[in-house]
This record gives sequence, C-alpha cells and structure tokens, in this order.
Amino acid sequence: MATLMDGKALAAKVRAELKTKVEDYKTKTGRVPGLAVVLVGEDAASQVYVRMKNKACEEAGYKSIVNRMPATTTTEELLSVVNEYNNDDTINGILVQLPLHDQIVENEVLYAIDPKKDVDGFHPFNVGLMNIGDDTLFPCTPYGCTKFFE
Repeated sequence: MATLMDGKALAAKVRAELKTKVEDYKTKTGRVPGLAVVLVGEDAASQVYVRMKNKACEEAGYKSIVNRMPATTTTEELLSVVNEYNNDDTINGILVQLPLHDQIVENEVLYAIDPKKDVDGFHPFNVGLMNIGDDTLFPCTPYGCTKFFE
C-alpha cells in the first residue's frame, strides 16, 4: 500500500522548528545566524534554487546574503569573496552555487571554504568526517531526502 508523503508540509514544519532554534540562538548570543550564497552567472536553474534558499532562510529567521557575480568571474575573484565570508563573523555558512563556469577551478574554490562554514559538505575535511561517521555538515539535498523518508 502506498503512503502519500507531503514534502511541502514537512518543509514548513522543519522551518518552523528551525525558526524557534534561531530565536533561541539570537537570545543566547545576540546574533542572527547568516548564510552567504555566491552565484556566478545567470544559470536559470541556479537562480531558482538560490531564490528558494533565500526565501527559506528568511522564513526561518536567518540573515541571507546572495552575492551575484558575473559569468566572467575568475577563480581569483571568487576566492577573494569566499575569503571575505570566511573572515566575516556574521556569516555562519557559505554556499557557492554549482555549476561554475569553465574558467573557474571548482575544487580550488570549494576547498577554500572554511570547513566550519561549508554548508554543502564538499570540503575534503567534511567529506572525511562524514565517511567515518563523525558529526559534520552534510550535503543538504541528500540529507533532506534521508530525513524526508525517515
């Protein structure tokens, strides 16, 4: 027998729970957690994905920054932005939206993200922690699917 699963309802429930945790965090620390998303170019699917992330952050009470960079961005320019966010205490998480353009060395950029701020879990340090079963940030899409089925 099939079971109807309502992803939108589950997402709303998770965001409501997260909003409560964000409020507790703000009360304890006086700070609003922040996510910085970097989007290079005009990929339509990426635009939609980033817009949805931004909306979800706002609903949960997070500060959300979307840094839109031109398709001509170089690896060095992108590394400079990542470094700024690595050193910004108001940013708790960094996400560089993939795919990146061919002139950008993707692994160099992903490896430059501070592992503590790597919300996609792509940094080799986080991949290693995940593989040995230690606590770390997990890639959000597969993790969300796992939680959905649980």
